This record gives sequence, structure tokens and C-alpha cells, in this order.
Amino acid sequence: MMNKHVVMFDKAYSPEETAEGLAVHWAAITGACSSCKHYGICTSDLGQLWKTMPHDAPCMVYMRESEERMK
Repeated sequence: MMNKHVVMFDKAYSPEETAEGLAVHWAAITGACSSCKHYGICTSDLGQLWKTMPHDAPCMVYMRESEERMK
């Protein structure tokens, strides 16, 4: 269970940041996070140090697939 809360619309975000935030949200609500090998780091304070999410994380795979479907 995740215990961190992020306010998505607290300021203007770039389209890239918004897409990443929505992909992370998708992964959290569908349970994809629980099978992710990066889950432990992502949900710790160390996860806040990432400039970008890992390329192979389910949320980022979903984001890329969504972008491809939109083309």
C-alpha cells in the first residue's frame, strides 16, 4: 500500500511530466506497481531523487504504449 500523496495539479506541469504522473497513477490503481522490480526504491525516499522513472518500470512502459496509440 502506498502512503505518499502527490497533488498533480498544484502548478503547471509540462506535457511530459503530466503524462508521467498519469502513468504512475495508472500503475498504482491497477496494481502494476506491486509487480515492479523498482517498487521498493520508488516508494522510499530514494525514489524522490530520480530525475526520470526507470525505463522498464510498468508505468513507463504503459506511458510509451499510450503515446504510440495516440499517434
